[in-house]
Amino acid sequence: MYFSRLTLQEEATKNPKFWQSFGTSYAVHQSIWRVFDSPEAGKRDFIYRIDSVKGTPAIYTISTRQPVNTDGIWSIGSKPYSPKLSKGQRLGFTARINPVVTKQDPDGKRHRHDVVMEAKTLLKREGKDYRETERLYDLIRQEGTRWMKNRAEKYGFVVDEPTLFIDAYQQHRFTKEKGKHDISISTLDYSGVLTVTDPDLMLNTLFTGIGHAKGFGYGLVMVRPL
Repeated sequence: MYFSRLTLQEEATKNPKFWQSFGTSYAVHQSIWRVFDSPEAGKRDFIYRIDSVKGTPAIYTISTRQPVNTDGIWSIGSKPYSPKLSKGQRLGFTARINPVVTKQDPDGKRHRHDVVMEAKTLLKREGKDYRETERLYDLIRQEGTRWMKNRAEKYGFVVDEPTLFIDAYQQHRFTKEKGKHDISISTLDYSGVLTVTDPDLMLNTLFTGIGHAKGFGYGLVMVRPL
């Protein structure tokens, strides 16, 4: 596996590929997929996260193959990635995650719901308004914490709840090709301290991410030793 950091080259804006790659959020997503272009169309063997450094994109990736500067606009730094984990090890972590709950409608179809919006909906059904019962941040922390605690062990860790910070509730919209529906994804930013309970599961989590929408840049967990 490889851990890589992609930043835009200084002359990137003079390259026509830059404008094709950064015209929309979906174009950025496609550009990142192109650095991992594979003959096996549609097969994804990487996860990534888009951040901003001094106002310009910085993309962090974990992948089975090294990224390639397909569009000619990236500066790429890669290094082998093989963390050594042990049971009981404590790690600082950050992650941008798409936390959802899946529910079945009367017709038997399953639908994913953003945990924060779902909580607001339930409060409304009870005749309450989240602005009257608790601050929005409290609702975000409550539902984000509940989602993480309910799933952490299957990913090989437990979170140290007092250290857990949940922020930046955002809704992202990806506009695909003409005639196709937009894609809407909600995310939360998590940071804090975790304890490894199953090193093998945790290693798989670092390689494959957490939650849904990983193909759109969510779910990558970055850790540091404490």
